Amino acid sequence: MTTPTRAIVLGAAVLFLAIAASELRAQPPGGSRAPVTTQSTLAIPSAIHEDVTTGTLSRTTDGFTARPGYVGPDFLGTASGRAVVLTDSVRTTASSNWAAAGLIRNETLGIIRNPQVTAHLFDGGHHELATAHASVPLVAIRTGEPAPFDIQSDLASSLVASVEWTVSYGATGRIAAQSSPTAEVASSDDAQRAIQFSVFWKRPYGHADRMYGYPQNDFARGPYPYVVFGEIHNSGTQTLLAGRVLAAWLDAKGGVLNVDWLTILPSDQDAKPQSSATLQPDGYADFIYRNSDASIAPRLNDARIVLWGVDNVQ
Repeated sequence: MTTPTRAIVLGAAVLFLAIAASELRAQPPGGSRAPVTTQSTLAIPSAIHEDVTTGTLSRTTDGFTARPGYVGPDFLGTASGRAVVLTDSVRTTASSNWAAAGLIRNETLGIIRNPQVTAHLFDGGHHELATAHASVPLVAIRTGEPAPFDIQSDLASSLVASVEWTVSYGATGRIAAQSSPTAEVASSDDAQRAIQFSVFWKRPYGHADRMYGYPQNDFARGPYPYVVFGEIHNSGTQTLLAGRVLAAWLDAKGGVLNVDWLTILPSDQDAKPQSSATLQPDGYADFIYRNSDASIAPRLNDARIVLWGVDNVQ
């Protein structure tokens, strides 16, 4: 015999399962493989989500924008609610083994963490030949923000006819009940991203002017490397323990030509260059980037530079 209390418990359990099944059936096709609840101010656990990008995905831009820790394209017309590969930003190798560089974009309503990009490589008959994986250099990506990736494989480029992309990530932080992820979502990560950038000058690859001393001391013979020199500023109220700068170079069509970390120059000019710097509030540090690879550097001469500033202690 079932007691009244037990009947109530069983009835509640049945109702919960019915609601859960209804929500799963309501998931739209082509969305995230792991659904993300988007109720107001709901804390999202760090479960792994996978979002798939198929076909050509383009985003229009409205020039460059600046926010804490980011200077780069301001993308418009996004409301997918997923983390996507901007396929029109992807540039692949023309020879040798298949490799590519491009941008992902966080179009969810919360911060995504530890994103990974997987390329599914298909032949002309749409048979999957191999997969290639890459970690995105940024640990956390805010709503509306892009991030670069560089991915390589052991498969010959000539065998690859098409690519499908998957972005996996942990979704943490807080989700806002808004109709579009283009709306600004306040992020506690902004405290660790409070870096502003100044680019003082760039020198094209192969230029004839030899430089001496700080910040660039050329060897006697050229061709001289491509160089970018600038400064970062901690505009926040917290000390950045390991401030770093990540850069991507875009061609005229928005394709990613190169992705690399910049070198931090310490205030003591006799000290060795570093990968990061401790920056007190209102603190400054110089950065520099050099590239003498004849297969890459000439293409950077006229490229637009996108910059991300992070505190690597996150």
